[in-house]
Amino acid sequence: MARKVDNPCFLGGKPHPDAARVFGVHLREWLKIADFKQSQLAGAIHKDAAYVSRIVNGKQSPSLAVLADILVALYPRLKAQGKVPDATEVRELARIVGREWHEVRKEFQALLKTHVPEVRDEILAWWDSARPRLAQTELPSIPANLVVRSEFSDLKARVLATEDGWKARWPVIIVRGATGVGKTTLAAEIARWMKGHSCFSDGVVWVRGGERSVEEAIEIVCWQVGIRRKRRTQWATTWWEWLEAPERRVLVVLDDIDSNHLDILHTMVESLNARSVLLITTQVPDTVRKEVLDFLSRKQWERPVQDLVNDFPLSGFKPEEGLAFICRLFKEYPCRYIPPREMWERIGHRVGWHPEALRLVIARGCRVGWNRALEEMEEGLEGQYPNLERMVQHNMERLPQEERTLLKKLIRYMKRGDAFGVKYAAAVWGMNETEARARIDQLTQTGLVEEVQGYPLALDFGEEWWRILPMVFTLEHTPLGDTRRMAR
Repeated sequence: MARKVDNPCFLGGKPHPDAARVFGVHLREWLKIADFKQSQLAGAIHKDAAYVSRIVNGKQSPSLAVLADILVALYPRLKAQGKVPDATEVRELARIVGREWHEVRKEFQALLKTHVPEVRDEILAWWDSARPRLAQTELPSIPANLVVRSEFSDLKARVLATEDGWKARWPVIIVRGATGVGKTTLAAEIARWMKGHSCFSDGVVWVRGGERSVEEAIEIVCWQVGIRRKRRTQWATTWWEWLEAPERRVLVVLDDIDSNHLDILHTMVESLNARSVLLITTQVPDTVRKEVLDFLSRKQWERPVQDLVNDFPLSGFKPEEGLAFICRLFKEYPCRYIPPREMWERIGHRVGWHPEALRLVIARGCRVGWNRALEEMEEGLEGQYPNLERMVQHNMERLPQEERTLLKKLIRYMKRGDAFGVKYAAAVWGMNETEARARIDQLTQTGLVEEVQGYPLALDFGEEWWRILPMVFTLEHTPLGDTRRMAR
């Protein structure tokens, strides 16, 4: 109904910095179609005219309670005009209020209890028309300069391996490795390939460890595969009942599981059936394996539980893969002098062909010269292995203050692993898009930010996308409202 808005889209679990403007555009269009004045809307939602004016003019975002009241006031009039918003605009609204769709729906349901049942039910049905479908399942982005590793074919074969023609050979596969070695990227490649080739008839599900409660995480899983919950039933129960059907075949990826967030692991292991596969990435494989075996043993299996779990170690690139990766980095970073291949090999062997360590060293060498970069590289090593945390800290400390400030602003509004585009960066930094793109290029050349591809929202908005290296985010993230680390 409202004209298409150049929405810089919501990312990262916080209200988008430009949310008020975008919502104001929608609301002005709705008021015009409904032939409803601002003063009438103010009376309908029991707010003063100045407050409504700020919302209409994009100066202030409405709370969820006010948004619910606005919908109750305008929905019948919009329906009478045959101009009810379509599903695309509903999804856009979900981003504007800074929450995921299903979370907003639950709050709407609670807020609308005091309104006329007929209107309430219609609005909830309208909201449900934008329920995510399987085709909209969001899988993580992957680096734009991706080098396909030899481990990809091996892991793909293990995920697809079956017994008796239909049972999963390994219902649980644990991908283990150090920080930044590429576990999430490899798992994302596998998930995308499996989804693209429809290898799992009931879907591919992605869950990031530790970001939500178990019930919230399972709710997202259910929405991804299109399961509706029965009334007065927990989401975990809904998931178990659905997956226990012997014909179900699902790939569930649990990314970055650590010792502090094992509840979601327990739930997923308990719900496994013989045809589905649980792919886990972790830095604590011993703990994860122990928990997995414990919960698998609580069900009846035709084989010993030890035979149901497959261990998949992941380390640095193979030398030929690492050299191909370095070659792509030199195309990405402007470099006055590209050192000979012998130095590439020296750097690669010294850092164990670790992907993020390679990126940091190459980016640093292109900026400050190779002798200095190699000296700094040695400072960031412990024996024969890279201490990625130390290397990232060194690179952050050596950033110009302006670049570091811009990077920390991005980190503050995002979640680990999220991608961002030019529009989002421009809104966060308070500058135009041309200047924001130049700043992104500068940050990319530091090695602390990388370009990615395959980000779901790129299909909607046609943007290029980048992400902050996960280790950078882990070290520098400060939640909104927490000013203790920002003072550093």
